[in-house]
Amino acid sequence: MEGFTKRYTDLPIKEIWLLDVPAGKEKQDIIAATPQKMWNASGHNVKIHSTLDWTEALKNADFVTTQFRVGQLSARILAQAIPAS
Repeated sequence: MEGFTKRYTDLPIKEIWLLDVPAGKEKQDIIAATPQKMWNASGHNVKIHSTLDWTEALKNADFVTTQFRVGQLSARILAQAIPAS
């Protein structure tokens, strides 16, 4: 998100939609507030939306970027534990 805020003049977006799978709903609810705070602090009027409905998230999208973790949170825990051992 920080990259988008820093490059706003090159890519003047109006809204960002965060999409997750139902298993990630609880974490999505917690995380969704952070990017909105970042945009508010940047002084740019960008609205963050959060949904589990991909048709809602992709409707009228000009572009889409993805980030996902195969295996969800349990895979993240394992991925962080391996280098530590």
